[in-house]
This record gives sequence, C-alpha cells and structure tokens, in this order.
Amino acid sequence: MTTPPAARSLTDQIIRDGARRALTEALQAEVDAEIAQCIAERDDNDRRLVVRNGSPQPREVLTSAGAVRS
Repeated sequence: MTTPPAARSLTDQIIRDGARRALTEALQAEVDAEIAQCIAERDDNDRRLVVRNGSPQPREVLTSAGAVRS
C-alpha cells in the first residue's frame, strides 16, 4: 500500500513545522544559557556587558523532510 501524495505532503509539512519549532527552541535555550552565564559581568558604570540585542537571522537546516528555515 502506498501513501497518497497529499498525505505525504501533509506529513512532510508537519515534520518541517516540528523541526522548525525544535530548532527555534534550541537556539533560544542556547542564548538564554549564554546570557545567564555572563549576567555578573559589568562595566565600570555597572552596566551588563552581555545583553540580548535583537533576534538572529533566519537559518536554513536540511532535514530528512527537506530544508527548514527558522
């Protein structure tokens, strides 16, 4: 029994969406951990040296379901 093309397409989209969410969460966790590790680092004016400044540029990752941008 073969899977109809529409079902494969839906399955691929679900997999890509899951991979996109997982990649976004992993990157966010990495940034949070880095900022937390450097939270005590201050300059002479008591300002933090490491801060969150914007969002990363979208990345493309190749998965078994195809390319995923996050």
